[in-house]
Formats: sequence, structure tokens, C-alpha cells
Amino acid sequence: MSAFESKKSRFFLIALIAIFLSATVYFFFIATQGKLLSNGSSQSVTISGVKFNAEIASTPSARILGLSYRRSLAADAGMLFLFNTIGRYGFWMKDMHFPLDMIWIKGDTVIGAAENIPAPVSGTPDSNLQKYYPLEPVNKVFEVNAGTVAKSGIKVGDKAILDF
Repeated sequence: MSAFESKKSRFFLIALIAIFLSATVYFFFIATQGKLLSNGSSQSVTISGVKFNAEIASTPSARILGLSYRRSLAADAGMLFLFNTIGRYGFWMKDMHFPLDMIWIKGDTVIGAAENIPAPVSGTPDSNLQKYYPLEPVNKVFEVNAGTVAKSGIKVGDKAILDF
């Protein structure tokens, strides 16, 4: 191998390592901080008299990533997905590590919930992941820890008060 080929090989190896480290840092940040998952804003949502700290996901990239890669969620926290139009948006548990409740909201009213949705078994192919849909069109979905809907007494007809 010539000196030129050796330098070229080293450069290629260094470039690969840099890319790997950048990706690792990015996903570590997502898993631990969550700020790249949302629009960088956190507000509060009150449902059934219970106030939650809510990360807002209103951009397509924030909604796609959601709470994926996180290891946990604080008991008083959730992620609020906002949509510009009312629709029957499907959600799945791709790359989730803990179970969730999904609260379906139309305007300012809870219209239903999917409770105790389990995190998928590691390695489950995307094609085998179940999708969850509201029974009627919504423009907001609030994800919280599994068991929160029952524990908080959240029910259809409750008002969702957003502080923003």
C-alpha cells in the first residue's frame, strides 16, 4: 500500500468515526433531554383537575419522533401533539421503552383514550407494530404514562385546558 493510499484509508476511517460519534451524541441528546423531540417549548395542560407539564410537538419531525428513545417520562408530564386540521391520526409505539396512555382531544374536549399501551418487544419489525386511532377525528393527542387516565379520573367530555 502506498503512502497516499494509507493516508486515504486513515482519512476514511476518521470520517466514519466522526459520523458515528455525531449520531451517538444526537441520539443520546434525544434520549436524555428530549428538546429535539419537540418544538423546544413546554406548556401546561390541565385535564380533570390534574395539571401536566407538556412538551409540544406541532411540527412533522417532532410528531414523527414523539417520545421514542426515551427511557421514562415524569409522572406529571406528557407530550401534546398538535395538528392544524382535524383528522383520524394514527399513532404507534415505535422505539418506545415504556407504556403509554393516549388521550384523544378535539378542540378542548376529551373524546376518548387508548389506555395501557405496551412498549413493543425490542426488535419488533415496524410492519408488526399496532397503530392506534381515535374513534372520531381529533386535532390534539396527549401522551402520558400508562395508568394516568385511570388514576386521574380522565373521561370523555372532560375539558383540556391549555395554558398557551
